Amino acid sequence: MREAGYTAVQVSGLGPIPAAEIRAVLDDAGLAVCATHEPADMILAEPERVAERLRILGTTLTAFPYPGTRNLSDPVVVDTLIAGLTRSGEALRRQGLTLGYHNHAHEFIRQGKGTVLERIFDETPPEALVAELDTYWVQFGGGSVVGWCRRMKGRLPAIHLKDYKIGANNQPTWCEIGEG
Repeated sequence: MREAGYTAVQVSGLGPIPAAEIRAVLDDAGLAVCATHEPADMILAEPERVAERLRILGTTLTAFPYPGTRNLSDPVVVDTLIAGLTRSGEALRRQGLTLGYHNHAHEFIRQGKGTVLERIFDETPPEALVAELDTYWVQFGGGSVVGWCRRMKGRLPAIHLKDYKIGANNQPTWCEIGEG
């Protein structure tokens, strides 16, 4: 990664590797950690454990990666998620850390007057939750990438740039940025 010109990476989905071991490998490679994705349940239930991992990894930003088995079509489930994100985001903020939300397409289901993703950001304080928009999933879900970036102005410290194209079987596949 460093030889390709990158100076930082996001640490996500690496399995049960201790944070200190990840940090040592990245230090040896000359790479910093710009952000992480920590397990969703750990973010909601153990923000202090998340804070410790972030300190070891040397970063201040993590993102809620995926709602898992939570049924986002149920408004009560979304209410509970929003409350948990707010609580955890505030706990991390008190320690100088930042919680983001990484979207996928399923947050674009309608609920009330808008989408679940709109609810998440409308009903959480900006100081408790920022966006880590994933451009592939915004577009796949029917949203406007540019519109969402504008909407998250001042609340978008990280973005996942991905693109897709529609293949012969009418199914989306990832492709190089600008080729989709």
